Amino acid sequence: METSRTYNSIDLAKLVAALLVVAIHTAPATGVAYVVLIDWLARMAVPFFFVVSAFFFFRKDASGKKLLHYERRMALLYLIWLIAELPMVIERSFTQHPGSLGYDIAIFLRNLVLNSTFRGSWFIMALMIGVAAIYYLSRYLHAWALLLLGLGIYIPITTFTNYYYYFPPQVQHVVDWHLQVFGWLHNSFLPAFIFITMGKLIANHQREIMRWGRLEIDLALVACLAASAAEVLSHDHYFSDLYFLLVPTSAVWLVWILHHEAHWHINYKLLRNMSTIIYFSHFIFDYLLRKNTTLRHLPLYLAVLALSVVLCLVLRWLSQHKYFTWLKYAY
Repeated sequence: METSRTYNSIDLAKLVAALLVVAIHTAPATGVAYVVLIDWLARMAVPFFFVVSAFFFFRKDASGKKLLHYERRMALLYLIWLIAELPMVIERSFTQHPGSLGYDIAIFLRNLVLNSTFRGSWFIMALMIGVAAIYYLSRYLHAWALLLLGLGIYIPITTFTNYYYYFPPQVQHVVDWHLQVFGWLHNSFLPAFIFITMGKLIANHQREIMRWGRLEIDLALVACLAASAAEVLSHDHYFSDLYFLLVPTSAVWLVWILHHEAHWHINYKLLRNMSTIIYFSHFIFDYLLRKNTTLRHLPLYLAVLALSVVLCLVLRWLSQHKYFTWLKYAY
């Protein structure tokens, strides 16, 4: 596997993915444009993050020490943004539903593992659980077997959420009960399993993948995009977070990006830091602006994005001072 090359295009793609995640939550478009931008394109962002994160973890020989370091770094990232969004955490897990303190704690613990304590936190937890699970399972199962296992999890979750309306009322009631008890499993480590496995497969076969022809990869990407658009536009969904063509499309996106390295003279590290800070901070600004202003749609999107970029620049500047170096764990 290649270890001495740069990955500027991935840094650029991660920033674009972060911008798409902001679009999911601020809805800058309406009508058909919303379906195309959010339900089709933007839903590729988080799966792409999973594939890329797994690719970098498994690109070099993974060890128990490397896994421990990774888990600690992700736990610190989780903790910093948990503190930053604590008022929203309290509202989400302790005040938005009736029940005793014990029930509230149970909701919090469920959200910690299966959903989100602070908005977007499920992504970190999914990586922590998914990467560790695949690391240990790969000792006993081939990567292709892990891929089949991931599909065995992904297909039913996608079927019962995206294609919910195609089931009879009795089945819908069961799905509703399941979502109420266990939360939104489509936003958990369970569907992330397949994307993390694909990231590992791409890492394991990077040398062979880099020998593939660009034309074939370009055609594969066009085919995946066309097929995924057809799937999304073909029916009314219940939850649009997952659809079947996300699986090949997110993998082909990374392969395509690996074959199209960017060589522009820009600060790619800044882009990398910005993608992380935008992803986590935009929830705060979206919440505050919705609560205190009348901004909606595109103005809301632009305002949230501008505040997130400013916060990124401030955090990077502060983290250069010796008393605030710990802020680097936020990105």
